[in-house]
Amino acid sequence: MIAETGRYALILALVVAVLQGCVPLIGMRGRDAVWTAFAARAAFVQFALIALSFGALVWLFVSSDFSLGVVAANSHSAKPLIYKIAGTWGNHEGSMLLWVFILAGFGAAFAAFDRSAADFRAAALALQGLIGFGFLLYVLFAADPFVRLDPAPIDGEGLNPLLQDIGLAFHPPLLYLGYVGASLGCCIALAALIEGTADAVWARALRPWALICWVFLTLGIGVGAWWSYYTLGWGGWWAWDPVENAALMPWLCVTALIHSLHAAEKRGALQIWSALLAILTFALSLVGTFLVRSGTVTSVHAFAADPMRGFFILVLSVVFVGGALTLFALRAGRFARKTAYAPVSRESGILFGNVLLAAAACAVLIGTLYPLAFEVLGRGKISVGPSYFDRMFAVQSVPLLLLMALGPHIAWRRGNLGEALRRLRLPLIAGIGAAAVLAAYLGRLGFAPVGLGVAVAVAASLLHAPSWGMRIAHFGVAVLLAGIVLSSSLQQEKTASLRPGDTLAISGYVLHFDGARQVTGANYDALRTDFSLRKNGRKIAAMHPELRAFENPPATKAETAIRTDGIGDLHLTLSGIDDGNTYELRALYAPAMPLVFLGMALMAGGGLVALITRRRASADEKQIPLLPGSPKVRFAALIGFAAVAGILGMALWRSQNPLPEPMAGRSVPSLVLPGLFGTEPVRLADIKGQKLVNVFASWCAPCRVEHPTLMALAKAGVPIIGIAYRDKPAGTKAMLNELGSPYVAVGLDEGCAGTELAVTGVPETLLIDETGTIVWRHAGPLDKAVVANELLPRLRGRR
Repeated sequence: MIAETGRYALILALVVAVLQGCVPLIGMRGRDAVWTAFAARAAFVQFALIALSFGALVWLFVSSDFSLGVVAANSHSAKPLIYKIAGTWGNHEGSMLLWVFILAGFGAAFAAFDRSAADFRAAALALQGLIGFGFLLYVLFAADPFVRLDPAPIDGEGLNPLLQDIGLAFHPPLLYLGYVGASLGCCIALAALIEGTADAVWARALRPWALICWVFLTLGIGVGAWWSYYTLGWGGWWAWDPVENAALMPWLCVTALIHSLHAAEKRGALQIWSALLAILTFALSLVGTFLVRSGTVTSVHAFAADPMRGFFILVLSVVFVGGALTLFALRAGRFARKTAYAPVSRESGILFGNVLLAAAACAVLIGTLYPLAFEVLGRGKISVGPSYFDRMFAVQSVPLLLLMALGPHIAWRRGNLGEALRRLRLPLIAGIGAAAVLAAYLGRLGFAPVGLGVAVAVAASLLHAPSWGMRIAHFGVAVLLAGIVLSSSLQQEKTASLRPGDTLAISGYVLHFDGARQVTGANYDALRTDFSLRKNGRKIAAMHPELRAFENPPATKAETAIRTDGIGDLHLTLSGIDDGNTYELRALYAPAMPLVFLGMALMAGGGLVALITRRRASADEKQIPLLPGSPKVRFAALIGFAAVAGILGMALWRSQNPLPEPMAGRSVPSLVLPGLFGTEPVRLADIKGQKLVNVFASWCAPCRVEHPTLMALAKAGVPIIGIAYRDKPAGTKAMLNELGSPYVAVGLDEGCAGTELAVTGVPETLLIDETGTIVWRHAGPLDKAVVANELLPRLRGRR
């Protein structure tokens, strides 16, 4: 009965969404105030109905009602309560219901708190209702979460162990609050186009919702990066996964939007550009929704692999975005307003920064969609590696950050570049000094020293920023950049085979292996190892990396132990067991990594402060500096800069060991995959000693292209382990029976190995050395040139 109530509530919400989308527009056309006011009432009713439906689904998960198909497929009676609740949106159907629930929530919040003109508010709510109608239609007919099973199973299949984590419990809702918040910003911009509002009113109405969208996207991306960092255990926090990119693109656009809205609200400038950015932010949010649910990309974040569902979302996206852009093309002329400002001015700086942010979003979009276009053109499947994104962002981030430091010191309409540079003398000197110190330590001048110098210069330039929200958010960007630069350039890693009583030294610490024991968790059994962490002969902590075995669904997962001292993080990952009493351990010290997540938190906090302290000023109001000459402010800033400098200096001091070789990668993760032909399971942690790992699939055309190369390598005596990635066993067997098998063993994988190995597509090949470390990887099909120029020299050099 609860499931049926949830479905009926969705049907009623669909009817209300139609009325919300049509009645107010008719009332506006006929100047009928009653019909126009219907928009707000409909928004409240629609939200209440969808809240009832979503609450019903949460209750069905909590009560473990396995007569519901989505509960049986994504929950289990032995799961902890928090993961039963998280299972509500840990699947395609539930996540789409959460999507429309948040969409209706934003509509109701706008109806409750916005104080704009009645017609303007009604137009925005009507457009929000039409978007809700489209997605409710999709949920009811293509992603119904209330489908019953007959007969009902005794218990459920459980949730992917990688997703049974507190970070993943909050990551999707936070991201959705950002994604769906972009829809309201788009509707407000379109309402301004419909009304022909060419003043600052619409910008004031939109800016708080754009800030809310930005804060939640920042938090969602930060929590996702945090989960990736400590769950996967490889010391990184961003892998340029296609679904990670799907969140980054709207974040870049909405970052540009909140800055351009500042100019639109204060000076009446960049209004057309702001409206376009609002539309593009929502368009990129829909692109992310399509990528996650279409099955076109391989990622642990992806919820669905049904192309038909992806097609429906693509059609909805084309209708919404196409209609919005058409309206923009027809009505943008009404925003035309002459706002003269000099090339050197705050407006020009904001525009130039917007162009850089838009270019960055475009670069990510191209890198994400290029493999899909390549496949659509019949060229097979390829992946774009992290090196592309790293290079593109390195080129665009430095001028953007320098502009961030310079912008607040330039006046509106007409500024003085010389005066602004004069104010930046001390920050620039501090940045150059920091870059020189890191370059001297590394023995080279590259992106890392330059990035650190820019971060220090940005942080030191914020004393006279016009608002506290800007100061905190921009300082967070500087802290984030410093953390990225230092952690990536100074990481240290060691792998060792240890017996109880053995020790391992890393970065001034000594690890003593005390022993191992079996423990039982809420829904898993684990082998827990005990390590005493010592420094200067004194025990300072205990660390317990684990190997966890889950039954529902069956999977083995390494649980990384991480200890932070505020300066850096020490990772311990149990890779496997060689025999009954020898354990493979990977230890990694990542200096300054706390700065990465501190920077993200500061950015979100700055956005929240800007939202709370936001003033409804007129377009001509001058900005008033907040006590720029106050001794207290200067003293507080000095203490803050000294603290950050101290952290950076201690991070450098703690990183005394030689840097790893540039080709050194991470250790092979501990993961057990079922054998293809009924053989022994493939244990990735046991892959050692000059072996290749080839990730392939029978549906992958480039995998067939590279197959002769793999066969030649196998005949030459190179051992190759195969991982059949998201493939059906029958398809894999048919391919290998047809073409021959170059593999000494083949493991079947549903996505976990791809995530743990940071594989973004197939085919991909990795070279493993004697210590179980990944020393080389190649995305795309192997050919003779790659083998001759890249692989064979490494094989010969290690023999």
